[in-house]
Amino acid sequence: EVYKTPWFESPGLYASMPRDILLVVGDEIIECPMAWRTRFFEYRAYRSLIKEYFREGANWTTAPKPTMADELYDQEYPMRSVEDRRKLAEEGKFVTTEFEPCFDAADFMRAGRDIFAQRSQVTNFMGIEWMRRHLEPKGYKVHTISFDDPNPMHIDGTFCIIGPGLVLSNPDRPCHQIDMFRTAGW
Repeated sequence: EVYKTPWFESPGLYASMPRDILLVVGDEIIECPMAWRTRFFEYRAYRSLIKEYFREGANWTTAPKPTMADELYDQEYPMRSVEDRRKLAEEGKFVTTEFEPCFDAADFMRAGRDIFAQRSQVTNFMGIEWMRRHLEPKGYKVHTISFDDPNPMHIDGTFCIIGPGLVLSNPDRPCHQIDMFRTAGW
């Protein structure tokens, strides 16, 4: 099936990864505004479940849905080699621009009241800032971290908090802010 909006048309994609679209923080379920056009309507697969949780007392927030207009994407972004992407990632350049907020839930990792986020191919700084403004008044601290990763997408492929003071980290993609963790005693 082809989906159409005023800004694009795209075939759909399977909806088998709720961790990409739904972020649970405390008693709140946040529907995330993902960046892939093929995933624009993916939230529909989870609406009945979200409504069930809402009826049982969960809070439900839908982040601003991006238009996914061409301006959200760097039309000149090179897809030639890993080294091209590594150089661009080091410069803070990704296929998504800062035209409007977009983020995948899978680019956020929670540890208590601290939430770690990464800028990636599918999560932009506007999306991270939206999360910061939404969550910090509720007592959460959003930290932006980055890794030596030529194609960052989904923080848990690089960095997983698995217990107090214990992180599983991909040795090929070291965290640039590791001193922040040491200084904080994490």
